[in-house]
Amino acid sequence: MARIQEVAIDLFDERGFARVSVEEIAAAAEVSPSSVYRYFGTKEGIILSDEFDLLSDDELAKVFNLQDLVGSIREMVSQFDLSSNEDTEDRSLAERRIHYFFNEPTVRRAAYETLADAAARIAQVLTARNTLAAPEARIV
Repeated sequence: MARIQEVAIDLFDERGFARVSVEEIAAAAEVSPSSVYRYFGTKEGIILSDEFDLLSDDELAKVFNLQDLVGSIREMVSQFDLSSNEDTEDRSLAERRIHYFFNEPTVRRAAYETLADAAARIAQVLTARNTLAAPEARIV
């Protein structure tokens, strides 16, 4: 999955997001198009997919300090250093992915849906751990 994502982002950087097809990504990554669709669903999914998606509920609960959820989220966000230069080769994969969030409306739309799903999932974990009632967990 990481190889497909890296190849896809290289292609997007070279030719533009809209000008690259899933079939071209698959060919460059030496996988079938069905593998790309199975792992990511869409081109937008290639940009948005990360380790969070693969965490079990138990692993997810460990990521968050249940006593300081806001601090936990701040810590996760602080891992993205967006102050580096504009040279594509010197930017991290995360920074390159974030570029598409800000510059591609379809990626941004899909990201909002992904964030809503993540919030619901985190709320379920908090509720299951009896940390918060369901309405409180959703707000957090």
